[in-house]
Amino acid sequence: MMLDLESRVLLSLIAKTSFGKDIPFLHGDEKIEDANWEKVYTESVQQTVALFAASAISPYKNVIPDEVFGKWLAFSGRTFTTNMFVANYQNELVKYLDKNEYKYIILKGLSSAYYYENPDMRMLGDVDFLIEGHKKDEISQNIQNDLKYSLHNDLDHICHVTMLRGRAAIEMHFEIPGIPYGDKGEYVRNFIKNILEDTQKVTLDGCEFTAPSHLYHGIIILLHMLHHMSAEGLGLRHLCDWGAFVNKTANMDFWETDFVPFLKKINLLTYASAMASICKKYMGIDMPNCMPVADDSLCEDMMNEILQSGNFGNKDEQYQKSGLLVSEHGKGGTNKSIFSVLLGQLDSAVKLHWPWLKKWKILLPFAYVYFALRYYCRVLMGKRPSLTSLMPEANRRKELYKKLEIYEDTE
Repeated sequence: MMLDLESRVLLSLIAKTSFGKDIPFLHGDEKIEDANWEKVYTESVQQTVALFAASAISPYKNVIPDEVFGKWLAFSGRTFTTNMFVANYQNELVKYLDKNEYKYIILKGLSSAYYYENPDMRMLGDVDFLIEGHKKDEISQNIQNDLKYSLHNDLDHICHVTMLRGRAAIEMHFEIPGIPYGDKGEYVRNFIKNILEDTQKVTLDGCEFTAPSHLYHGIIILLHMLHHMSAEGLGLRHLCDWGAFVNKTANMDFWETDFVPFLKKINLLTYASAMASICKKYMGIDMPNCMPVADDSLCEDMMNEILQSGNFGNKDEQYQKSGLLVSEHGKGGTNKSIFSVLLGQLDSAVKLHWPWLKKWKILLPFAYVYFALRYYCRVLMGKRPSLTSLMPEANRRKELYKKLEIYEDTE
């Protein structure tokens, strides 16, 4: 299905600001006056790319309603303020980590912003950072004591803890998110074992910090993108982070020598190439010569999927919740049966909320029954959608994702 005019306008605005590309968006006898700019603005907010779009709307001021133009500028102003706030508390955090000689890297956020033509336009949320796993308890406790953060909750997440201080939120990782299950996961862990040594110093928004090397940054954001796509949903911001990275590094040698062989080894080359090809088709990015270009129909289907989802699936609750049946955050691929995925989700929920059961495995069956019954009670109360209502959307998504050959051994 061809993208509507408003989606094409938004992607063109993003391409101009994010990648420095001029992408024509009018087809046939369409005129710019035909665009519904209220819809373009709303979509940019739902996709968390409003700043990218706002910085490129000046040439169209005569056709954008004054009310929409004003809302866009006001939203941009508030977002700039938030970005400055996030940069400031990140600066405080990294100075603390440096002072105490803790190894770390900033994940996503300003590390991703570095790859854009206009880094200031990348909207920021919390601060994610990776530390040495064996020091997680020490660093967590010291941050709480010295920087006055508190733990968000006591859930036993497998790769991070969240700490809050007023409006400031930091997510301390002891493993990067999205690492697959099984042998491929062990290969990834071994491949990135030097991730805290192979780094680069970056300065943005007056904040100097340690970021991953190009190769490791690419792995981080690719796995993160897959993690969200296979669950609640992938938004344009996630796609743009990947596109900005690919565009800026397209002519660097590490693609052919390291990254593409890595992607082939874990069977993610088709996925990585498809997501880069979408950015090339709709936003004009440059791609490494060693990466295959996906066919137009797959790019079109995936772009429509992203536009349907919104950031973290915020545009469609049915779509967002269907991720429960699609995949366990992509870590095992997307070809498992819905029943198998559901069992995996149930097991993860039990162990997340009741970590003590890892030592009392004999009680796990009773916990599974309890959590399943609790979910269905919430369905009856109207607080959760029924699994049967989610199946059509989950099946549709799984059929599309099969084309991406995620973690599939194709030889």
